[in-house]
Amino acid sequence: MKTHCKNYLILICIVVISLLSTKLNAQHFVLEFPPCCVYWTIYLQGATLNGYDLEEGDEIAIFDGDTITGVFYLHQVCTPENTFENNFIALNCHTIGNNTPGNEAFFKCWDASEEIEASNFSIQLFDPYGDAWTENIFPDGGNEYSIAEINFISGYQQQIELSEAFSFISSHIIPEEMDMLIVLESILNNNLEYVRNSQGQTIQKIGPNWVNGIGNWVIDEGYFVKMFNEDSFSIIGEIVDPATPIQVESGFQFVSYFPETSIDALIAFESIIGENLSYIRNSQGHMLRKIGPNWVNGIGDCNPGEGYLIKMNADDVLIYPGTSALIQTDPHFYPLE
Repeated sequence: MKTHCKNYLILICIVVISLLSTKLNAQHFVLEFPPCCVYWTIYLQGATLNGYDLEEGDEIAIFDGDTITGVFYLHQVCTPENTFENNFIALNCHTIGNNTPGNEAFFKCWDASEEIEASNFSIQLFDPYGDAWTENIFPDGGNEYSIAEINFISGYQQQIELSEAFSFISSHIIPEEMDMLIVLESILNNNLEYVRNSQGQTIQKIGPNWVNGIGNWVIDEGYFVKMFNEDSFSIIGEIVDPATPIQVESGFQFVSYFPETSIDALIAFESIIGENLSYIRNSQGHMLRKIGPNWVNGIGDCNPGEGYLIKMNADDVLIYPGTSALIQTDPHFYPLE
């Protein structure tokens, strides 16, 4: 009896492999097929890359560590209406033991038209019928199923928090689209009053329209934001070299903060501390300034996402220090492949 069951399972696995192997020609993710059995089926009701639907010809792979355990080749956009047509199968190959129960499942996608691979993802798992697997770990046992929505992001991402009233903001990510209306699109709502740059140019709502008097996001500039309510937005793009020089001119200006982590303000602004500098101020009004013979740090640490108002007595060049000066290691953005 056991021999018949074993042969029956092998036959099922061969059929599954045959069906899947027809889709492997010229694909980005390649799944090797030793003797396998269906282990975990994931039905996709949504899959996006940078907010856009993945579509026919794109791919999603599931990994246990560095090992691919399943590949799904999209033949349509995944929606809640066609969820059960988008079955993503993770195989368990007992001869190599490629799935370890309890290990976290990782996903990557391939955008065929743009030739972009992305590995940073967020996943939501749903249980509308009360019997779905709802943890993003490999289950202990076979024949589990999940209903999921997976969203991928490429490049780097930094989220910038905006408090009610006034904030100085900046970013160490160079946006993919530089137009300020695109960068700030998600906060062009009733929470925002205006955004102002160092020259006094603004983004503000006039009648029903948001009017961009600033133009493009400038990576080495900070911005002054007035909010009616708290909100946040994300910038996706490439990271700027933290040692990139920032030209600071006599008078007032908002400057960007490039390092990935927090640094004591006296260390962060060391390159301009001297006779050319009058003071530096953060969003809370705290200042780094000279009192008598001493430079006094009322700011504490400079933080990613914050901008700083600088008053200069003469022109100078701001260069942030190297990583040896960092006092924290928790990044405020994460790398995506």
